[in-house]
Amino acid sequence: MDTNSTEAFTIVAFLPRKSGTEKSVPSFQPQAVKRTSDGEVFAIGDTVSNGTKMRGKIISFEMLEGEVYAKHTWSNVGMNLRDLTNIAKLPAQFQIGDKVNVSFKQTYGLEPWECDAEIKAVHFFSNKVKYDLEIPIEGDSPTRIYNIDSCFVFPKD
Repeated sequence: MDTNSTEAFTIVAFLPRKSGTEKSVPSFQPQAVKRTSDGEVFAIGDTVSNGTKMRGKIISFEMLEGEVYAKHTWSNVGMNLRDLTNIAKLPAQFQIGDKVNVSFKQTYGLEPWECDAEIKAVHFFSNKVKYDLEIPIEGDSPTRIYNIDSCFVFPKD
């Protein structure tokens, strides 16, 4: 952070205020905020993390004593924007950390083999997306399978 800067954040955009809104509702609610120290822009709906495995989407911003806090979907505690990082959204149906279902159809008329999994990596090939998956094994460490074609991966019900 630039300690010479007097402003740590700049509001880039405000949410529109609905006509007829009561005066008690704040007139200006930030929709996007820029962190001055590195130019990173955070907006409502962005997926963020605080450097741990925890991540969630920004649902609103609050300003308190010159600091900006983001309310998010992973807890009820607002996080200071100084401590957050934006998580890039990959151009794939599923993102790293998503819980999914993987299903392989077997031959000889047997039922498909299905299990729950977590996306650990996403690989992009010419006209194809493949995933590395972590599969839990009851009473044992999880196992990983690599480069699974996207046609075998489905949203978890």
